Amino acid sequence: FCGGKVRNGTVSQYLLKPFSFILHDFSSKIAEKLLKIALAVPPILFAWFMWKDFIVAPSTQDVALFIPVLLLGALINFLVVQVLALTAFWTANNVAISAFNDMLFYVTSGKLFPLKYLTAIVPLWFVNLFPYRYIVGFPIDIYLGSLPTAQIVSGVLSQVVWIFLLVCVVNFMWQRGLRTYNSYGG
Repeated sequence: FCGGKVRNGTVSQYLLKPFSFILHDFSSKIAEKLLKIALAVPPILFAWFMWKDFIVAPSTQDVALFIPVLLLGALINFLVVQVLALTAFWTANNVAISAFNDMLFYVTSGKLFPLKYLTAIVPLWFVNLFPYRYIVGFPIDIYLGSLPTAQIVSGVLSQVVWIFLLVCVVNFMWQRGLRTYNSYGG
């Protein structure tokens, strides 16, 4: 969204308005996700009622921890996507950057396979170089109730640190990108 608007020049119309383009993009993403959630709830409820005898429900405490951690993970994901999109200020096409990011995301997030199996092949320090485990793997581990309290606290603090770092990077890239941005026409 953001990268396309930078590349095609339509970001110029947002620069003259009295609100943050990044926050506008964020609010658009929230609206999109809320619509997707609303559309997903009926089939999920139907599946739950059909197979509720086979589904092991997490504890109330795990769900209460899962929701804020999932929201923090979604914020990390948004910020990572913004960092990639803001490369549009300096590149004509960032498909290769996005493809590389997607590969790292699938491998180090736990989306492809559980991280406990990955760490047998790839050292944990390598996985921790990237914020992706805090988007997928960490929230899933909390939902499943497989983490002790110390790891949950450490993970939430790591999410907050990643959010702070990514907000700084997004702001830096936005400010630097605007210095190099040129738009022509009416």
